[in-house]
Amino acid sequence: MGFHPGMIVAMRRQWHIRRSGIPILAAIMLVGGGLAALRDRRLPLPPGQEPDWIPGFRIHPARPTPPHGTTTPVYPNETATMGAPDDKPASDRVPAADEIAGEYVLTFFNARDREAFEALAVRLGIRILDRLAVANALRIGVADAATLRALLKSAPTPLTLLPNIHVRLPPLPEGHAAVAPATPYTGFGTGTLAWLGVPDPRPEWGSGIRIAVLDTGIPSGFDGLVATRLDLTGEGLGEATHGGAVASLINGLQGMAPGAELIDIKVLPDSGTGDAFTLAKGIIEAVDLGARVINISAGTRGDSEILREAVDYATERNVLLVAAAGNDGLPEVSYPAGYDGVVAVGGVDATGRHLYFSNTGTTLDLSAPGIGIAVPSTGTDGSLSAFSGTSAATPFVSAAAALLLAESPALTPDETLTLLQRHSNDTDAPGTDEATGAGMLDAGRLLARNDSGRVDMAASRPYARREGDRVLLDIFGQNRGTVMLPQVEMDVTLDGHTETLRFANVGVGNTTVHTIELPAATFDTDGVDISIELRPVGQTDIQPQNNAIRAVMLPVDR
Repeated sequence: MGFHPGMIVAMRRQWHIRRSGIPILAAIMLVGGGLAALRDRRLPLPPGQEPDWIPGFRIHPARPTPPHGTTTPVYPNETATMGAPDDKPASDRVPAADEIAGEYVLTFFNARDREAFEALAVRLGIRILDRLAVANALRIGVADAATLRALLKSAPTPLTLLPNIHVRLPPLPEGHAAVAPATPYTGFGTGTLAWLGVPDPRPEWGSGIRIAVLDTGIPSGFDGLVATRLDLTGEGLGEATHGGAVASLINGLQGMAPGAELIDIKVLPDSGTGDAFTLAKGIIEAVDLGARVINISAGTRGDSEILREAVDYATERNVLLVAAAGNDGLPEVSYPAGYDGVVAVGGVDATGRHLYFSNTGTTLDLSAPGIGIAVPSTGTDGSLSAFSGTSAATPFVSAAAALLLAESPALTPDETLTLLQRHSNDTDAPGTDEATGAGMLDAGRLLARNDSGRVDMAASRPYARREGDRVLLDIFGQNRGTVMLPQVEMDVTLDGHTETLRFANVGVGNTTVHTIELPAATFDTDGVDISIELRPVGQTDIQPQNNAIRAVMLPVDR
């Protein structure tokens, strides 16, 4: 089978996050991951610019497969079909049942109006549950709607009055979204840091940076550095497993920023079900306590005005927010990950496959390890548990951001995200896509980004897409080094027939792509067996183990 040349130059990835302009409430979907007993068992490690015109190919900035380990695993084609994100207001997407019954959040023009409203509310027997100076906000509990109507007739008019909404740490999804692919995912076990390119983090990495963990609280026995603890739930700090698991992936077991200080802010009770007002309060407290990064491994499908206000408060003060995209298996990212200024994180397995439950959409920024990650159990016997979900992926990105900020404290949140994305590894569809964002986090590339003369051309897992009665296979690789590659050769073997393709002037981070067209009937009958081998011509590749990959692409329903 011959290959027909051609090349397009795609534009560099840019951070794009959609923010709804309508402050409406909705309800929840969980974002967190699940913890399952693993004891001492270990899960398997993963197998280990302007271009010249060339007929038939395109080169564009994108991302790749896992940075370390064998690059010749056998994959079925498990890529899910992704629809466009729902552009309807949140209230149209989320059932009213997800509102917290009898709870409302109000904001006022000034503190005087809020105080006057509060005084009248107390006289009518309305409970004042909490307050925030930011946005002059109140959280109230009302026994009946008639009492609230009576108050609104005589009190200062609020700018907004919306139901408070749940924020939760969900289990992995059930129902349609829970249908996992036939081929099992590869977990990370205790090898996550090696996969990320930093097998032996230095004790000082992240020093001088405070990372706030807004979660169920970090257990007292946590062995990482915790500078401050704060409980906003009234329940006490407790010993919940979720918050401890998240913290361990920042500066504890498998944490790449052991020198960073954690600010432990408990915004969710041990049950994992909290509310948007308390999460907003936690964000503001984190900023005021000196956090440079805020990790939120929780979320809601509801669009909360007070949560928006808190996000704005943080971003205006140069604080980076990192949040889980959600585990609902839906083409929409949960909040606060979906807000402008928040880094939305999805999950992949140790072979770079997008996880079926990880939410997708145009607001997704990048992906990180999200399944079968070893974290400490709550017991004292040193046993381990397996942590999965976008909850688990998020702290890796927070820790990587801390490494960048420790090196360059003047970085803005936008600049930090740009570096995280620019040095991510292309996977799923070539370039930025709705399933994995700008690609998979690669901390090793981040730390080596200023090293001169690094040559590293890596093969990526082919991507199949169906268009009518044909199947298009994108065959691609990525320049993960630090220098432009004048010439790259790619040997593509399809069902025993080999063609050599050549690419010129492949820029740093750019992806070389060749698309093969097959009749859908042929693909559906037999599938295809593809092998790819890449080599930079006349240069020595520092990681030859990632130059080749083999993929058996099996027929799948589209």
